[in-house]
Amino acid sequence: IILQNSTWSVYSYVHPPPPLSTCLIVLICILGSYPLYPGATLVPGHDSLFDFAQSIPSNSAMQPALNDITESQAVNDDYRNSGQTRGHLNPSMHHSSESQISTFTYTNMAPQESNFNSGTWNQYETFLRDQILPSCSQAYILTGIILSGSNPGEGRWLRDRVNVPTFYWSAFCCVKSDGTRWAEGRLGRNTSPYDVVTKTIPHLQDILSQEYKAQVDWILPREIRPA
Repeated sequence: IILQNSTWSVYSYVHPPPPLSTCLIVLICILGSYPLYPGATLVPGHDSLFDFAQSIPSNSAMQPALNDITESQAVNDDYRNSGQTRGHLNPSMHHSSESQISTFTYTNMAPQESNFNSGTWNQYETFLRDQILPSCSQAYILTGIILSGSNPGEGRWLRDRVNVPTFYWSAFCCVKSDGTRWAEGRLGRNTSPYDVVTKTIPHLQDILSQEYKAQVDWILPREIRPA
């Protein structure tokens, strides 16, 4: 997603169809079990948005589709009484009131410890919103997670369905109006002490290559990486 003159748009090889060209579009890419979320600009939201599935009557024509959803993604019951919060990857505080609702979907969520969600990771998201984005003519943000295990029994899980990540990671590139570029990464621990550590993009890619057991060299498009 690109921020240009305070307007967000998607960068990809496919342009959105005309009816969607003026809407907020969130690009989601799945690498195996690891969701990756390009960032955008969001605002604090309402928990009731998460309860949409529970509001559908059992005899509704939508119910079969809802049943299919529970087979492929997290739902409200997975988080209930789990002690985990619903952590935004595309952070809600970055979006305008008109577009924040699009971030309250479970495909944009991962389990997050409360102290991490409201503490050090929130501080990083605030840093992006208040210090990075206003100074950029274009800003590129990519966020992802590192799972604690690939299968139930490995690592931490909610109801043996949803993995609790060990780390959240993020990378950004700020392109200034004069064409200069600044890029950094962050690696945040989803367990105490909830530290968020600054990484160079190459170092972050090395860490992810080890964790994902695959070569990671795609965090930022080559054409926008700093020289």
